[in-house]
Amino acid sequence: MDCSTPRSLQTQELRRTYGIIFGTTLKKLKKPRLNIREHAEHYIFRGQRILTVNNEVSNPGGSRSLDKELDLFAEPIKSLLHLYMSTPAPDTIAKYESSNPSATIEQVLSRANTPPQDLLFHIQGILIYPHQDDEFYDDFPYFGERIRYLELLMQEQKPRTLKELWRDSRDTLQWWTFWLVMIVGIPSLIFALGSLVTSVFQTWAAYKALP
Repeated sequence: MDCSTPRSLQTQELRRTYGIIFGTTLKKLKKPRLNIREHAEHYIFRGQRILTVNNEVSNPGGSRSLDKELDLFAEPIKSLLHLYMSTPAPDTIAKYESSNPSATIEQVLSRANTPPQDLLFHIQGILIYPHQDDEFYDDFPYFGERIRYLELLMQEQKPRTLKELWRDSRDTLQWWTFWLVMIVGIPSLIFALGSLVTSVFQTWAAYKALP
């Protein structure tokens, strides 16, 4: 890591990176995210203050009377963190926080009485630093090349099941083209097969009717 870069900026860049990788850009979630950011310093999760707009993990001087428990498993937080929560937990965390070595982050957080600070740090970035359309790789002097590589890797991934096809909306035109072909093509194919069966039956019936 470049030692000339202030540690606070490195920390913020790391948070923003998680926002780019796991954050959602759905317009319907824009307002809930802005509301969360506005009251960030008052949110806690199982006794720990997890959201801040500065580079401190906690804010011990904050007003406890304004603290509000942030339910990570209820809407709209559930939708905002959907991709992150379904990700397998790091081995070092799953090993000590869960009896299941392949546990997801959601499973770890749902069982841990004291949530791992690493996971709470990631959640800060996802909820507070969502990806913006005007962001450039140059804005990330340390992680820029890694983000570029991850984006290329994700674009190269192809859906393999109908469920993945349904959820893969990276290319809107391709997504609509595929499903329009499916919607129009399948009924047309069924109609054609039905016509073929009818024709065969009529031919057979006509043949049987011959003296």
